Amino acid sequence: LPGTVIVLAAPGSCVYYHWLLDVLPRIEIARKAGFGAEGTERWLVSGGSLPFQRDSLARMGIAPERVLDTADYPHVVAERLVVPSYPGRPEHPPRWVPGLLRRTFVPEGGEGEPVRLYVSRRDASGRRVANEPEVEGVLRARGFRTVVLGEMPFAEQAALLAAAEVVAGPHGSGLANLAFCAPGTRVVEMFAPGYVNPCFWSLTSQAGLDYAYLIGEGPRPPDYVNPHDSGADVVVDPAALERLLGRLGLA
Repeated sequence: LPGTVIVLAAPGSCVYYHWLLDVLPRIEIARKAGFGAEGTERWLVSGGSLPFQRDSLARMGIAPERVLDTADYPHVVAERLVVPSYPGRPEHPPRWVPGLLRRTFVPEGGEGEPVRLYVSRRDASGRRVANEPEVEGVLRARGFRTVVLGEMPFAEQAALLAAAEVVAGPHGSGLANLAFCAPGTRVVEMFAPGYVNPCFWSLTSQAGLDYAYLIGEGPRPPDYVNPHDSGADVVVDPAALERLLGRLGLA
């Protein structure tokens, strides 16, 4: 290929979390290094045909005709190849990443009325809340609204999370949208005992959010043992959830 090709292709690119926090920040790294400003470069991505991928690239100023997909171009020889690094260690984005995403995708003054959100994974194949009606009842009594973010366009997800004052939900890619939340937003993440992943604790720490977590019911592995049961559904004790919400001041 003639000209410049900038490589964004990376493992996990079709997963919303990794796309948002590992891939898109590499566009900024390339631009800070002086590449990608002319609009003539092409960008090599992995699986760039998903709606959230197309929408976010367009909003970052990359026209569809400038995108190459590794499905069509598994091997590329370019006149000039630019490969920006990851923004940081995978699943531990540095502080500038949520700041960049919020500035890029949340228009100034576009946050809307404050809302309390419960992010459901009922459309997912795993890591759902097994007793979700009970959990929704506890949260609804405290003004929470249930949303299924996978059913929403990318821009609507960003705007909705930008308006959130509290976000609760089981561990999953939908919580990557916490990057759009304003500093001080309160977060309650729910885990199954066999899979506790600290990536959203890390993200919320860098974004200045107020993070809490709740480990669900069921047998717990021994200390320092990770069974990697990443698809396990979560059974939440409603009483434990109520106590946690009380400690957070969510009357």
